[in-house]
Amino acid sequence: MQAIHDVKTDLKKLVEKCHQNFHCQDFFAAHVALLEDEEIIFGAQDSIDEGLSAAAAWHAHIEAMAKTQSLVGNHLLAERAADLRDIGQKVLMKLTGQDLDVEPDEPYILIKQDLLPSDVAKLDPKKWRGILTAQGGSKLTQCYYCKSFGHSCNCWCWWRIKHSSRTCGID
Repeated sequence: MQAIHDVKTDLKKLVEKCHQNFHCQDFFAAHVALLEDEEIIFGAQDSIDEGLSAAAAWHAHIEAMAKTQSLVGNHLLAERAADLRDIGQKVLMKLTGQDLDVEPDEPYILIKQDLLPSDVAKLDPKKWRGILTAQGGSKLTQCYYCKSFGHSCNCWCWWRIKHSSRTCGID
């Protein structure tokens, strides 16, 4: 429960970071609300009672919920599975004592499997030069996240890896 509390505190700080951007505030407030949902909070308890570690039980529970969400017929609702995985990853990192990603001091290109909404919140626009992902939501969603933090979509290049031989193309 301490890990969930700590993540909620971190998310509330992100809400404050959004200042007057109500879309951004609403987005992270929704993440806080997810962590107050009893099904999410206590869903892993049965597995813990059966002998799994808290981290293993939490991961399995969140992944099962995210998989179910990703299978709904509406693609926008299915993309909300990323929100579950996002909060799930944060709690898992707290449970395992891992530090959240730290930006390098020099300019960089962020390379990730997928870019989660809270990843965008952590980016310092003065440091990064591009984003390269292997998967992700709709381009509209990614631009929405970027605009939520005061960045223009034209400035935030959303790159996507295309598996074509050994080359990557820009979408």
